[in-house]
Parts: sequence; structure tokens; C-alpha cells
Amino acid sequence: MGLESGFNKRKAATELPTEPSRRKFLEAAVLAAGYAILPKVGKSEVVVPEVPAPSERVPFQREVLTREEQLERDKAFQREKIEVARGLVTRSESMEVFKFPGIKHADYVQMKRDWEEEPEYAVDIDRLLKRFFEEGIKIVFSNDPTSGNIFIMPAKSVDIQSDSLLPRMLSHDDIEDYGLRLLSIMEHVHNQEKISQRTKQ
Repeated sequence: MGLESGFNKRKAATELPTEPSRRKFLEAAVLAAGYAILPKVGKSEVVVPEVPAPSERVPFQREVLTREEQLERDKAFQREKIEVARGLVTRSESMEVFKFPGIKHADYVQMKRDWEEEPEYAVDIDRLLKRFFEEGIKIVFSNDPTSGNIFIMPAKSVDIQSDSLLPRMLSHDDIEDYGLRLLSIMEHVHNQEKISQRTKQ
């Protein structure tokens, strides 16, 4: 499924941030992941332009930040992520079921390896994927919503320990819901930044 499929003039079930400063942050997050998708959010619909070819995508220049600036950026990211996730969680609590788009190959390989090496501690990813495809998915907060910990679970599951994945593990290109795709990309971008920071230390 192409990135552009199903996104032009999609109805938005929840309002996404529209203030210029927050729009800039979210657009930067999307661009950082390599997707030139600039959402135009109105009262009732999201319009996404056609996605340019890879050669036309705008390269994202990562800033060199001080420790204090990075901490402030992390706090801003948490606020934005929670705001985007809140609408998705509310829809899940209203019994809306999201289509499961699959997960990234690298995450599958790692989770499969973990299960084979330490099945008593790891998640049985094949069992979990079967449930995701059969039931669809829901989005939930941890016990403390302000922590920013957000999980993807099978629609009928109540076991967050054994039946959950992180939004960043989802296959971005195949996510049909705009808000869920944005959340997944935001988490992916932030995770890549943290990895980059660790390698520089």
C-alpha cells in the first residue's frame, strides 16, 4: 500500500494540533523520518498532499543541542505525543478498532530472537501478531497517562504485559489512520534521536 493511499480528504475523528509552533514540531518529526507529508487540518478533515518521490524529499538537518536544550525538546516531544495519543486512546475506549498494519521487519526479527532465547521473559511475537490480525488493535496509555508510555494491544486483550507493542514498531507505510501514523512516526524519530545521542557519548 502506497503512502498516499487512503489519505486524501480523510475524515479526522479527532482534532490534531493546528497552532503554528506545534504544527512546525509535528511536521519536522514527519520530515525527519523521510516523509514529506504536510497535513492541512481543518475542523472535520485532514488533507494530505501527494507524496513526492524519494529523490524529491527534503533532507532533515538534525540540530546540535546542549543537554538543557535536549531536555526541553524531550519534554516538548512528550507533550505532543500525549496530545496526539489522547485522541486515539479515546477512540479505543469508545470501542473503535484500528486495522493492524503489520510491524517493521527489524523489530519482528529482534522479538523473534528474544523469544527463542528467553521465552520466559520475552513476548511470543507470532502469537501476538496472529491476534493483532484477527482482532484489530487498540491504543492504550500505561497506568499513568502523563508518563507518555503508549502501547498497541489486540482489541480484546487486557494483558498489557504480554500483549503489547510500541507504536514505533508499526509499519508506517501501511497505517491507514492518520493520527496513528503520526504517533508511530513521532516515536520512531524520537527513538532514532536517542540512539544517535548514545552513540555520540
